[in-house]
Amino acid sequence: KKKKRKRKRKRKEKEKEKEKKKKKKKKKKKKKKKKKKKKKKKKKKKKELHLSRAFSKTVSLSWRGEGEGLK
Repeated sequence: KKKKRKRKRKRKEKEKEKEKKKKKKKKKKKKKKKKKKKKKKKKKKKKELHLSRAFSKTVSLSWRGEGEGLK
């Protein structure tokens, strides 16, 4: 009887650990998703900034009559 009880307890402990690990994994996945969203926003901002910078450069060049400016 004692051995059986011990085995049962061990199994219960293992199941608890498994559940804890599962919960941790779920939390990590959620965090990763949030990070990805932030990265996408940053990329968009960079692209817009780059475009506006290129645009202002071409405009100023065409203003001074240097280069092709805006085609």
